[in-house]
Parts: sequence; C-alpha cells; structure tokens
Amino acid sequence: MNNKLFLIPVLFLLVPLVLSLSPDDANLLAWLPMNESSGKLIDYSTVTSQFNFSSFGDPTYRQTGIGHSEFSIDLDGTGDYFRDVDGIITDLISSRNSLTIGVMVNPDTSNPAFIVGNREDDGEFDGHTLEYNSGVCPFAQYIAVSINAQTWACAESAITFGEDVCMVGKWNSTGVSLYMNGTQTDYVVSTVGTNAEQRWFSIGNAGQDPPANDPLDGRIADVVVFDRPLTDEEIVEYCANGITTIAPDSTPPTFSGNQRNVTIPLTEVVVGFDINITSSDNVTGYIFAYDNGTGDQFYNSSFQELPDKPSIANVTYNYTMYNTSGVTFQWKWFANNSYGTWGVSSVYSLIVGGTTAPNVTIHSNNFFNDQNTTVINLDQSKTARLNFTLTDDIQVYGFELVILDPNGITSYNLTNATMDWTISNFTRVVNVSSFSEIEGTYTINITAWDSHTALAIPNYKVDTGKDYLIFDDAIRISADDALTAKATKQERLM
Repeated sequence: MNNKLFLIPVLFLLVPLVLSLSPDDANLLAWLPMNESSGKLIDYSTVTSQFNFSSFGDPTYRQTGIGHSEFSIDLDGTGDYFRDVDGIITDLISSRNSLTIGVMVNPDTSNPAFIVGNREDDGEFDGHTLEYNSGVCPFAQYIAVSINAQTWACAESAITFGEDVCMVGKWNSTGVSLYMNGTQTDYVVSTVGTNAEQRWFSIGNAGQDPPANDPLDGRIADVVVFDRPLTDEEIVEYCANGITTIAPDSTPPTFSGNQRNVTIPLTEVVVGFDINITSSDNVTGYIFAYDNGTGDQFYNSSFQELPDKPSIANVTYNYTMYNTSGVTFQWKWFANNSYGTWGVSSVYSLIVGGTTAPNVTIHSNNFFNDQNTTVINLDQSKTARLNFTLTDDIQVYGFELVILDPNGITSYNLTNATMDWTISNFTRVVNVSSFSEIEGTYTINITAWDSHTALAIPNYKVDTGKDYLIFDDAIRISADDALTAKATKQERLM
C-alpha cells in the first residue's frame, strides 16, 4: 500500500443488521428499488464532524500519520454482493462471513480508492487496494463522507446488491442511526478493547465483535448513498458545498410530426429518466409499452397498462427506465377510444447516450382524430383544400370521399371505384363555398380499398384557423382481412 494513502471511513449497512433485528426492523432493511421519480438525493441531516484523526494504522500497514478505518460487512458467508469491477480480486471471502471495507483518497492523485479484505483472528489484515483513475465506477453505490467539518471526500464503492438501496447512516456515540426513505432506526454497536491505534467498526451478527485489540474509537458524521450515479461535476459540487439535492437536466426533447428520432443523453452507468405521456383525448383506457427497437419485444419484459377510466383528459403518466448508453428505445402508444376501437400511434424512437437524463414528453392530442370536432372559419369565397397522402406504393382499387352536411345531405362526393394505379401522393381540392351556407357539423367519410383487401386508416389532423384541412400523417393502406374499411371525421364549418 502507498504509505501516503489517506484513508477516509465509509459506512455500509447491509445484510448483517438484518440478522439481529426484529421482524419489523428487518423489513425496514429490505432491499429497496431506486427512486423512480425524483432522481435526487435523499434528504439527510446537517453534516457535522465527529471523527478524530491521529497516527494509527492497521497491523499490516502501520505508518505514522496514516488515518485508517475499516468496516466489517456481513455477507452471510457468500460474498455475492461484491462486484470486482477491475478483476483485481477474484476470491473475496471463502471461509469467513465478514468483509472489511475501507475507502480512501490518494493525496497524490486525488483519485478515490478503497480496500477490501478481511482481518484474521491474529489481527493480520489480508486486503487489496483498488484505485479508480476515472470518476465512474460501473454498477456502483455512490457515497460521500464528512470528516472534521473541513475535509470532504467523495468516493465510489464497488459494493452492489440485488437492487440498489437509498440510505443514509449517521454514526453516533453508541452506534448508528440508519435512515431509509426518511425512516430512522437506531442500532447499538458494541465497543471492545482499548488499543488507541486500532479503529475498526464492526457491524455484523450479534456476538461477532471485533478482536479485543480493535476498539471502536471514532465516529462517522454522515454517509450518504445516492439513488443514482453522480457526474464528475456533481461530485465536485457536493464535496465543495455539501448540497442536499442534485437533479438531472430536465430539458425535454421535441417530438413532432417532422421529428421522430431524438437523441437523449444519459450517463454510461445505470440511470433513469421519466417518460411523461399526456392525453387530451377522452378515451376509456390506454396501454403504454416500450421496447429496444426490435419492434416486437418489450424491453426488459416491461409493459404498463393504466386503469380504465370513463374519460381520460390531460393525464400524465410517469415511468422511469434504467439502461446504459448506446441503446435505441422505441415507444409504442396503444389506446382504446370511446368507440371501442383500438389504435396505435406513430412509433417514436430515441438513442440513449451522453451525460444527462432529461424528461421525455409525448403528446397524443391528435391521436383519435375521429373524436375531435374542430371549428374552422371559412368565407364562402375560400376553398378548403383536402390533401390526402397514401404512404404505401400499392395498387389502389378504390377510394371514396363523402362529405355530409349537418342535415345528412351529401355535399361532396368523390368516388373512384377503379382507380387501378399506384399512388404515392394523391391530392384533391374541395371547394366548400358551395355548401358552407349551412353552419354546423359536417361529416367526412373516407373509404379505401386496394387489390390486396386492405384496411384504410385515417390519421390526419386539422390546422385550425386556416382555410384548409391537412392530412399530414397519411392514410395508410396495408394488408388486412377486411374487404373495405370506413372511417368518419367530423368538422364544424362556420
């Protein structure tokens, strides 16, 4: 070990506490998932210094002036919860059920590091030192320690569990106070021995006290475990100012008819971002799902369904996903409208990469066009241009457009039963001046066929305040069992 290494204590409270607690207390320590909504730090009390440095070290690496402290973590004899990121330690603990962890900062490089190993019965310490040259430790719990109210040290630990835990441990004169999701529980840790040179904090099974020559002779002020990894800049800010909240960049990307592919920057380690889906259409229920871009499988088998409601308007659904960079996500938005018709919106894709985790907002205002009634102001001298786009270059067998006035009388009829040509962009101009004398709701019926017995799906919107209707999302012709298909759209002409 570098004799200049300056060891700074860090507290991990894991499985060993559960083994000696009541059932209620044990439930408190159940592994908790990462906070899915806040993306912030857990609140913790004001940091105060309670640790006293002096010249001490462990029996193996005793050097004058080295501040040293270790923590014994009960792994129930398995050691499964430790991830050896750099492959330095291949065999953790094979014969003992405790693991000693020390966290330090190299004063020469300012790089965070930690030691792992075990103190044998004879007091000898069998350990390894790992130093990270970058600010990122994959799959790591992020921690921060306050020492002497003057010196801040932030470090990473390669200790992980089945699921990440958000907790704050405050050391006091008799033991430790553990804060998990705002709930505090106090535990008493025994003090053994009087050797002032040894300071070893042992938190494990009842009766598994440190050796007699290793007394508990120091106190950690605060240890904070974050619910998400921190960037290098956030670590620097936290160390300098002790801030209590760090939020991700929440600037949302823009989804529109002309912009479907958006790159969302995320950290290279496990991180989450919110997906906000807002619906202003009245629907009986909808399903939201996402996949990894394959189009046929849900990512991580994740499938979210919202409860059915008689009317959903301006509802926002938040869901946090976690993944590493370099993955393309694909959102598919399913819904059930008031007519009991299922539909699926356009597919929105984004590529994950970068350093921040913003929110994503997908609006469905124009999803159910057949339910919307839009007021369009038209003078009798003006023309309403109806633009139809057939996105599939296939043989169109038939197409019909009928506009009915408020009395149900046909005001416009475009029927071409045997077009029999391939259409990629088909436009018709409809002059409404001849039938706009009657104010009210006009019904637009569209029916289309192709030679493959296709289904015509209306998917268009109305540009209000203008003298034309835009069918910008196309009438999609695709193979289906139905011989014909009809869709209805209502517009109010004033």
